[in-house]
Amino acid sequence: MRLKDYLELEKKLKHHPNIVKDNIGDAILYHSNPIFRCIRDRIVKMDFQFTLEDPYQYFSCKLNALDRLKSGRILPYLPNRKALVDLERKSPGLITLKDVNLLRINWNATSLHECCHIIASRLMVRNRSDQNSLGAQFVLNANLEEAFADIIEYFCQLYINTEAEKFSSNYNMYVQVLSYPEKKLLREAIQICGMEVAIKSIILLCLSSHFLIAEVGTSMLKNFEKLIGPSPLFSSHVKQTQLRKKIYKMLLFQITPFRIGVGSVYFKGHRYKSSLKKTLNFDPAKFMLNDREYYLRVLDQMVELITIPNY
Repeated sequence: MRLKDYLELEKKLKHHPNIVKDNIGDAILYHSNPIFRCIRDRIVKMDFQFTLEDPYQYFSCKLNALDRLKSGRILPYLPNRKALVDLERKSPGLITLKDVNLLRINWNATSLHECCHIIASRLMVRNRSDQNSLGAQFVLNANLEEAFADIIEYFCQLYINTEAEKFSSNYNMYVQVLSYPEKKLLREAIQICGMEVAIKSIILLCLSSHFLIAEVGTSMLKNFEKLIGPSPLFSSHVKQTQLRKKIYKMLLFQITPFRIGVGSVYFKGHRYKSSLKKTLNFDPAKFMLNDREYYLRVLDQMVELITIPNY
């Protein structure tokens, strides 16, 4: 696809006030992707504003700025679309989207992923004196927040089909564009579980991957079912087990390198002195069961943001 055609397509779609007009792909994703649109509408409703200012030094160190993003009301972004407009102006009709990908233009995680962090952190707010204390709850909630942001991106991929949508996704999401077989795994999970149960189950699998668990065992699966109710993905039947393992392998492939590197620094930044392995050394399913009403409410609210009618 020529860059010229892509820019013309974006220009036709840039009419909604919630679109960040000078962010690459924002207009295309907002109009074509119901999950992207749902998250954007929610974050705008929460009175967050996208800005070119960067008082948190977000672009110097995203991880260090995350907590300030969550407690504030602004989302810094880079007006990267201007670079595309300039490229097209210099070489009219000659540049393709493949050419642009070679240039490694900076992308904006604040357009979707950081919005998910903010929304999830607000869903998990509670009136308890120990909610910010060091301990297992902080670790679990941080990982659940990250799992939610990841799964939003995975389910967004189900609506990524055209070349323009794939290009737009690359500039707004951490999760790389999924292959047809990978999308088929998510669709199969929805088919056998129903949308709500599938989303809860996959969020919990993603949470497990953030605890660097190589394979989710029977005991943990049973505890997850005690938390959310029966799920075909947690079944011991051969076909469901194979599907679960394939989905989990996909999650581990995308997430493990990130969690080992960035996760370790994140918890050290919150004064966790132990190694990442020790910090994560508890059963997330058992912990959530001890506070079932709270975590079930959080998961229910997360599902509402991903469930799209008539998918």
